[in-house]
Parts: sequence; structure tokens; C-alpha cells
Amino acid sequence: MIESVFSGPDLSRRSCGGRVARVFVFRCPNTGFNVQGWVANELAEGKAEVYESIACTICRQVHLVSPRTGKVLGTNKDYS
Repeated sequence: MIESVFSGPDLSRRSCGGRVARVFVFRCPNTGFNVQGWVANELAEGKAEVYESIACTICRQVHLVSPRTGKVLGTNKDYS
């Protein structure tokens, strides 16, 4: 799991046309770089993992990422 780089709850959300966007960090599976992503929807509570399609600004491809954990679907690379 990749930890959020934001220290306060007010820094992890942005205003988006009257709605609040959730900002998170994930690791691009193609390059290994950390990438900032955001979703406009509120995160659903529950045990089921929800993945959002996120356009990667590093490799220009679309990844399925869990905004809650930063996990990218279909990868098990260790970049540490």
C-alpha cells in the first residue's frame, strides 16, 4: 500500500465544481513512478475493493486503481 503524501484531511481533497475530489497517490506499473490521481466520487464504505479507471500522467495509459489503497489491479511488482 502506498501512503498518502498529504498530512491533513483538508489537503487530500479539492473542490471540483461544487463537489469535493479525493486525491490519492499510486505507483505506475509501467514505470515505477509515483503518480497523483483523483476521483470526484466519494469513496464507498464497505469491505469490497472498488477500482477506478485513472489516466496515468506518466505513461499516458489507463490503470485500474483503488483510490482507498493506491493498489493497481493486476500488478504484484515490488518497487521498494
